[in-house]
Amino acid sequence: MKFWKQLIRAISLLILVLLPLYLFGYIPLLDSRFEPSGSPAYQPAMGESFSNYIEQNRIRIRTALATHFYSKKDWPFGTEYPIDKVVQMRAPFELLPSEEGCGIETDMPRKGFLLIHGLTDSPYLLSELAASLNKTYPCAYIRSLLMPGHGTVPGDLLNVDLDDWRQVVQYGIESLEPLVEELYLVGYSNGSPLAIDYLQDNQENTSISGLIFLSPSLAAAQSSISMTPWLKYLVRWVGRGEDSDAAKYDSMPTHSAALFYRMIKKVNASQRTPLDRPVLMVMSGDDTTVDTAHAAEFFCSKTGTGQRKLIWYRSLVTDSTPPVNCSGMEIVDVSVPEARFVSHSHVAISMPPENEHYGLDGNYAVCSTYLDEPEIFAECNSDNVNTLYGENTLRDEDRRYQGKLLRRATFNPYYDAMLAAITCFVDGDCAS
Repeated sequence: MKFWKQLIRAISLLILVLLPLYLFGYIPLLDSRFEPSGSPAYQPAMGESFSNYIEQNRIRIRTALATHFYSKKDWPFGTEYPIDKVVQMRAPFELLPSEEGCGIETDMPRKGFLLIHGLTDSPYLLSELAASLNKTYPCAYIRSLLMPGHGTVPGDLLNVDLDDWRQVVQYGIESLEPLVEELYLVGYSNGSPLAIDYLQDNQENTSISGLIFLSPSLAAAQSSISMTPWLKYLVRWVGRGEDSDAAKYDSMPTHSAALFYRMIKKVNASQRTPLDRPVLMVMSGDDTTVDTAHAAEFFCSKTGTGQRKLIWYRSLVTDSTPPVNCSGMEIVDVSVPEARFVSHSHVAISMPPENEHYGLDGNYAVCSTYLDEPEIFAECNSDNVNTLYGENTLRDEDRRYQGKLLRRATFNPYYDAMLAAITCFVDGDCAS
C-alpha cells in the first residue's frame, strides 16, 4: 500500500511539473514542427548568386516538409498540394525580364522589385503581385526573399535573430542593385518595417526609388506585445495552430513576436524626419493584426509630402475611418455582395479573388476561430454559399455575422484597382 501511495504521489508531482511546461510550450508532445527542423531557411553570403540562394532554400524546404509533414501524413495540406507544389509556394523566386517583351530597346529605366514577406508568411503571399508586375513591366527584375525561420516549420523561428532578417534584406537589395536603375522595395506586413529599417541604416543609398507597403506592420494592435522580450522566457508560443496552410505557418513563437516588437520600436524611434522616398501604402481599416491608427499617423507625419499615397479600405459595416486626414489619402468604401465580402483583414490585401489558394472559394479558407467546434469548422471550410469573408472582429456572440459563418478575408476584391494605383505610382503619372 505504501508503495502505491508513493507512486501516485510521484506521478502527481510529475504532472504538476510537466503540465505548466506543456502549457507554456516547452513540451511539444512529440510534434516536431514546434522544434527546429534541422533544415532551416538558407541564409546567403553577400555576392552569392540569387539562383543558388533559391536552389539551396528549395532543398532545405523540401527536407523539412518531407521530415516533419509528409512522412507523417500523405496529404498534410490537402490532396491539391503535393510536396513539389508546396516547396514552390514557400521558396524564394525570381522573375527575369521577358525576351519577347524586351526585344526592342527602350529608353525607360530598367526597374527592379524586391518583395519582402511578413511574419509567419512565405514568398507566396506576394506571388500574385509579382506575376502582375511581371506582366506590367516585362523588362523588370522581380525577386522575392524568404526570411530566416520561415518556409519550413514554425520551430525554426525559435533560432533566428533580427540581424538574420536584416542580412537577407541587405543581400536582396545588393544583389539586385547592379541589374536595375530603379529599385522598389515591396514590403508586406513585417516586410514594411524591415524595408524602413534598411533605409534608416543606409540613408546614402540612392538606388531605392520607392517603397510599396501592403498591410504595413508599424505597430501591433495589442499593446501587450511590449511584454514579449521577457515573456518569451516563460511562454514559448504566442499560439500553436494546425499549420495546415500550404503557404505559411499558423503557429508563432513568442520569440519571433519579440523580434517584431524590437523592430518596430527601433523603426518608430529612429524615424524622426519624413522618409525621403516616394511611399505607397495599402491597408484595411478593419485590420486586427496591426495598429491601423498608428500606420495612418505614420503616413501623415513620417512620409514626404511629395509622391505619396495611402489607400485605406473602409468597410461600410464598421465605418473604419482613419483617425487622421492628410494629403495623399484615398478612402475606398468596401461592399462586394457578389463576393460575399464584408471587410478586408490584415491578410486580404495582396491576393486577387481568382487566386486558387486564398481566393473566393479557393482551396484554403481561414476558419481557425471555429477549431474548438469540429462540425462548425468543417462547415466553414466546405460551405461556399452560407459563409462570408471579413475580419474576425465582425463575429457576434454566436460567432457568426448576419447569421452566417465568417471566413477571415484572404483576398482583395479591389486588387485590379490597387494594381493600377501601384502602376501609376511606379510610373510617376498619378493624377494626385
